[in-house]
Amino acid sequence: VLASVLHATWNLGSRHYRLKPGFMWGVGLWGGISALGALPFVFRQLDWSWVALACGLISGLFLAIFYFFLERAYRQGDISLVYPIVRSSPLWVALAGVCFMGVTLSLLAWLGIVLVLLGICILPLGRLRFLRRRTVVVEGENRLRASLFAIGASLGTSVYTLSDKFAMDHASLGPLAGVALTGLAST
Repeated sequence: VLASVLHATWNLGSRHYRLKPGFMWGVGLWGGISALGALPFVFRQLDWSWVALACGLISGLFLAIFYFFLERAYRQGDISLVYPIVRSSPLWVALAGVCFMGVTLSLLAWLGIVLVLLGICILPLGRLRFLRRRTVVVEGENRLRASLFAIGASLGTSVYTLSDKFAMDHASLGPLAGVALTGLAST
């Protein structure tokens, strides 16, 4: 519950206070420092194999990419536009599962994917007056740019999620050790 409250707070705060350059990197740095604090407790859980280290580096890199795109998305658009798109990462994970991992989806699941994709395409439109004005800049926002940056953040989340899953399946990492390794790699 505390993690959810903190997550919602920094998302709202990051948009409300008009992000200063580097704000998200500060969030990432705080995560890395927190991970450093957890390291003594998970040191024995860490798998120092190449698979674990590579997955940790990939996850850390894409967590940093997530922060990069999220910061830019919030500079361009409102949280009501950016946040739903950023949280569409399960969609990309499901599609990657189908394309690369042999996952099969039911017709209902495919319908859900199509509806989410339609929602992502509709969100930047804002209001229907968009169709008459032929612009996506509304009240100081560039909704199209915000949406594209939000999709970049969502894809970053998807890649680090898949990398974490691969590490859990193929390396002897406990969940806390995986989080610590990713947090350190992202800083």
